[in-house]
Amino acid sequence: MYADIASYINNSEDYPSYIQMMEQNSGSEYFNEIVAYMTQKHPDWNTQAGIGTTAPEFVMNLVENFESYITISEKTGKISKRNLQVMQQEMDELYPKFKFNYTAYFQQWVRIQFDNFLADEASFQNGILTQDELDAMDEPTYNQLFEPFYEQAQAVIPYNFTDDYII
Repeated sequence: MYADIASYINNSEDYPSYIQMMEQNSGSEYFNEIVAYMTQKHPDWNTQAGIGTTAPEFVMNLVENFESYITISEKTGKISKRNLQVMQQEMDELYPKFKFNYTAYFQQWVRIQFDNFLADEASFQNGILTQDELDAMDEPTYNQLFEPFYEQAQAVIPYNFTDDYII
């Protein structure tokens, strides 16, 4: 929830699809089932190690698909066991595809961020590297420095579908 209207406006400008999805779906049973199932089955699903910034698109795809076959009563109440199983099967089929595509994008993005970090003057001023060390860096040294940077980036949760409800 946002503390003030300015925060809400900034977030709705920066993350319009996420905000719209949360406003339209966060209270629905099928939305709650998606989040609960994904959190239980794939605990890192909404981190950068999972599907990161594509998580809202993933959830919206599922919501739109589910709305096409669930009954009117299921939209406002409990979902039948059969439809719940269909939802879970669809999540199990769709998630690896999203993760595969997102992982390739994310690895490239982090590599660019890391290269920018290394080339940044602040890295030299803070004693992390000298220009000569950067120029002479071999691949094993680069990878040794990159790995903790990558692990830290993977832990970031771009969208938290359980606490960021818009009210």
